[in-house]
Amino acid sequence: MCAKYKKMNRILLATLIAITLIIGSCKSNKNKSDNKDNIQKSDTITEEYFFPEEFVYNQSTDVLVDKLFPIGWSKDGKLAYILEPADEAIGAYIVRFVIKDLINNKIIWDKEKMIELNGGEDINDLRASTWKSYYTLIKRKLNQYGIIQQKHFTLKSPYFKYKGEDYIIEMHKQIKHDTDMNLDIITGLQIVIKSPNKGSKVAYEEKMPKVDYILNAVLKGCFISPYEDRIAILITTERRGYEGPPNVVSPTIVGTNLETGFKK
Repeated sequence: MCAKYKKMNRILLATLIAITLIIGSCKSNKNKSDNKDNIQKSDTITEEYFFPEEFVYNQSTDVLVDKLFPIGWSKDGKLAYILEPADEAIGAYIVRFVIKDLINNKIIWDKEKMIELNGGEDINDLRASTWKSYYTLIKRKLNQYGIIQQKHFTLKSPYFKYKGEDYIIEMHKQIKHDTDMNLDIITGLQIVIKSPNKGSKVAYEEKMPKVDYILNAVLKGCFISPYEDRIAILITTERRGYEGPPNVVSPTIVGTNLETGFKK
């Protein structure tokens, strides 16, 4: 009888071990499945965006300034931002939602909204209501292009270090005298980036029509992408006001890669 009971106990123990292993395997497979589902879900969950902070690049009170609100970067060379063009006595609040490809420096999405002002409106309220009314569209576009919002943007000077390398950004201007207005105007810009070890390259070139009356251009510095070896160079241009002073200062953002295209 003892031998029989011992044999039954061994069979029962083996059965319990087998059941335990089967249950553990099922749980493990379920956890793997759940993890896979969570990964898939995290790839498709859309980020909740918020209205970004203004990046103040010009504090002069002698000019009108187009306001800049950087939103965020993608991992493949795109930058999203908001522009609020200065009101040159047109009596309107204007906002532009922009996504720019910093690889070819082309704007790939640009949505503008203009709201006529009756007087006494609060600009912060207009920003909030515009963001709210266009939020679904903005969110869809930012997710479409893989934009990840950043809370803060830090501007590096034109002389900066990245991954142990020194870089210098230079701006060259083409200037001509306009006899009609008796003004020196900028007709072209060239942005060159140099590295002692890598050489130099032309990062950006632009021709400016005479009718734009660009009176000055300033190289402010650059933002460095948190995801790539890429920078967004911030340039400001000052153009003559529509009816003369005050003039208007506007930002221009152009991109370049810090690892490719250099020649010694």
